[in-house]
Amino acid sequence: MVGSPVAWSPAGTTGTGRSSRGAACRRARDGRVAAGTPLVLVGHELPGVPAPTVRADNHEGVRAAVALLAGHGHRRVAFAGFVGAGDIAERRDAYLDAVRTHGLDGGGDLVLEIADNHESGGVEAADRWLAGLDASAVVLGTDRNATGLLQRLRETGRTVPGDVAVG
Repeated sequence: MVGSPVAWSPAGTTGTGRSSRGAACRRARDGRVAAGTPLVLVGHELPGVPAPTVRADNHEGVRAAVALLAGHGHRRVAFAGFVGAGDIAERRDAYLDAVRTHGLDGGGDLVLEIADNHESGGVEAADRWLAGLDASAVVLGTDRNATGLLQRLRETGRTVPGDVAVG
């Protein structure tokens, strides 16, 4: 995620989820964006700011990942993500729907609520899998979570998809 606007110019501004705490989104929320300056939010809404929002189709993306894993024969599929972020909670909910749809083991101990959306959250998920989580595949909340998980697995001599598949 970007900690500041993706773009800020006389033509307009675009902010990401993390930048909602940043200066650009504070200016927008506080009404300090110049009149007529277009504002588009990416990945979130900002209460009190009437701006269009561009969001990922969280449900479809996770549904497709779980369907692919099920198609490869995985029966116990875990989900790991920081559900304190609204879009990750949507992805977790989509995961729960998808494992039910495919008749897979999921939910309960296979839902890992991790500390953040960064590589460190993926390391946390990998460590929990390495400690004995019984899952043949893991769907991660973000690409950065996946990067952290893959790095930790590589450090410990594990292989993907040999030891665990990652979606």
